Order: sequence, then structure tokens, then C-alpha cells
Amino acid sequence: WSCLEQEENPRLKLIWDRFLSYELGHLHFVMDLMRENGAQDPEALIPETLPSPITYESQRDFVRKVLATSICSISDSGSTRTGSS
Repeated sequence: WSCLEQEENPRLKLIWDRFLSYELGHLHFVMDLMRENGAQDPEALIPETLPSPITYESQRDFVRKVLATSICSISDSGSTRTGSS
């Protein structure tokens, strides 16, 4: 839901919409199973309102900083990484 709300690219927004439809379909399927099996009332488990969507922000600067720091500390220590033991 968060991704759908914040996506600006129309093509990607359609994909997020499809994923949301899948998830809602799963929810309805499980709710029907709960009703059929006499389990707890599914509506009692779901809040009346949803929380605000999670805000997604670019993390590129953070990732670049971590990579730059990691690369510098590896080269400063003189250690090398290889795939063999």
C-alpha cells in the first residue's frame, strides 16, 4: 500500500496496484477460511483504520558513504577478501 501511494511512475504504479490486489485477495481468502472453520471472527483482528503509509526515501547517499568507508577501511588494514579458504 505504501509503495502504491508513493509511486510516481505509472507503469510501476500498476505493478504495485496488482501486488496490493494479490495481498487483499489473500486476506479475504483467509477471512473466509476463518468463518468456515468457526474460528475467531476475522473482523475482530483487523483495525477499523489503517496506519499512515510508510514513507520511502532514497538511501543512495547513506549507501555510498558506507561503501566508501568500508572500502577505505579494508584498504587501510591491508586485508584482502578471496573466495577461497
